[in-house]
Amino acid sequence: MVFSVDFAQDGVFEDTWRLRPGEMVSVDIYVSNVPEPGLRAMGFKLTYDSSKLQVVQEGTGVDPGNWLGTYADFETPGEVQVAGFQVGEGLAGDTIKLGTVQFQYVSSGASEIMLLDRGETVDCFVLTDGTVLDGDLVDGVLLGRFVPVFNPGIIMLLLDE
Repeated sequence: MVFSVDFAQDGVFEDTWRLRPGEMVSVDIYVSNVPEPGLRAMGFKLTYDSSKLQVVQEGTGVDPGNWLGTYADFETPGEVQVAGFQVGEGLAGDTIKLGTVQFQYVSSGASEIMLLDRGETVDCFVLTDGTVLDGDLVDGVLLGRFVPVFNPGIIMLLLDE
């Protein structure tokens, strides 16, 4: 499986997104290269630097897309746990939306967002035939980075002094 993010929600996958403190962005999370018979269940832990980002929790904070029975846990700062399941046919192929998480950039500096499994006792990505695909998450997957917007005006002021 291949995991990707679309920061601009425009159908283009990015690995970096620039923000100013106070700005918000909704991040779509996708999985591709999912074999037949398709996913019956999905779950993941999303980690981020809580001193730089916070999840906007209006509503659930996570849009589950095509997933039913979606569970989202925001209790631990710097971490969101998400899970959901399909009824009927599984989802196979490419560009399967796992959900959307909205972040607010609260402090200047870089923050990575990582996708990890939810723990040793929980199967996270399961096909309708019962095959577990969690091996792709053993070391976690770097989805992307938030970085501050470069402000050339500040550099010019410093050079003028």
